[in-house]
Amino acid sequence: MRGGRRKAEGGRRRAENRRPTLQTPHASHQSVSAQWSLLPLALSSPDAIPPLRPPKLALPPGFWEQNGLWISLTGLAALGAIFLLWRVVSRKTAPTIPPPATTARAALQALDPALDDAGRLAAVSGILRSYFIAVLGLPQAELTSTELCQALATHRKVQPQLHHAVTQLLDAMEHQRFSARTPAPAVVERALALIDQTEQALLPPPSRATA
Repeated sequence: MRGGRRKAEGGRRRAENRRPTLQTPHASHQSVSAQWSLLPLALSSPDAIPPLRPPKLALPPGFWEQNGLWISLTGLAALGAIFLLWRVVSRKTAPTIPPPATTARAALQALDPALDDAGRLAAVSGILRSYFIAVLGLPQAELTSTELCQALATHRKVQPQLHHAVTQLLDAMEHQRFSARTPAPAVVERALALIDQTEQALLPPPSRATA
């Protein structure tokens, strides 16, 4: 009897535990409010997924994406035109260097008539040395008359007749500078004649077709 009573009481208790508990409307409202109050905390957690936003429209191509190639080609063409213009202008404005013979003749003819004999001889000797250095491509150095004659003796373009004429004139002017005799008044004319002789000697030989 006791065992049967205990089984009945146990079954009654299990049935009572299985019955759903009814909640009052006030209790359910409080639970929903509590869940909404905890929503910001849930969203602030690192594992929370934020609400999705509508997709944005694709950005249109920018100015450089559309016109970058044409701008680069136009810039290169402009630089090329500027370079060509600079070449043309620089060729036109480049100073023309006169030939050594023209420079020497102008310097001899521009000598001051008031120069004394020693000054005139020194000026003519300097002009002739500068002329031969330029026309023969000798080293740009301050050569004396003796050094210039030695350089002319071994130069392949200078013939023996020309070397003799240059040496004779330069030696004569050197002796006249340091002597008590009055120098020849035609020293400028002799220097001009020597330049003409040098120009004729340095001319290339005429070809057979020209002859």
